Amino acid sequence: MSATDDEEFLTPAQVAEKLNISKTTVLTKIHNGDWECTKFSDRIYRFSAAQYEVIKMGTEYRKTRTNKTRLRAALKAIS
Repeated sequence: MSATDDEEFLTPAQVAEKLNISKTTVLTKIHNGDWECTKFSDRIYRFSAAQYEVIKMGTEYRKTRTNKTRLRAALKAIS
């Protein structure tokens, strides 16, 4: 029995519900390559617990960087 046999997977609908977003958004993120998931067939995608945690951390701690923030970072890097 391999590790994947014991591992539970989340469907895109379950991920959408947990993150309070639409299933369409989840599928778009998968197809754009923004989110990593396990592809079982052409139409079946599943997220492992580790993959979900990475996505969750990215959505919770994602900060918007303004042009002002980028300018400050660039100036700090060259000084």
